[in-house]
Amino acid sequence: MLTGCYQPSWQSLTLESGEIIEALVFVANPQHVLFKTEESIISKARTIARAQGPLGRNITYLQEMIDTFQRYGFHDPTMTALTECAMRLSMEMSTTTSE
Repeated sequence: MLTGCYQPSWQSLTLESGEIIEALVFVANPQHVLFKTEESIISKARTIARAQGPLGRNITYLQEMIDTFQRYGFHDPTMTALTECAMRLSMEMSTTTSE
């Protein structure tokens, strides 16, 4: 968000239970130079596994987002697959660098 990649917006969301909540969502800015649509899931996962900034590791943020989705009964198969792939690559990278 610090780079302008995301546009914050308050939105009404309906949970599986039917409950409507107000949530701060971050929508990717398709006009931003870092926005990429044609990357493969492996390429995205590799970037996420390596990425770290002043607010922490990208993989940590992604995992926390998936955990929050699950807590509220929301399932996004694409984001789950991306997270699993990034976690696997992150573990492989840490194993390689520690040898």
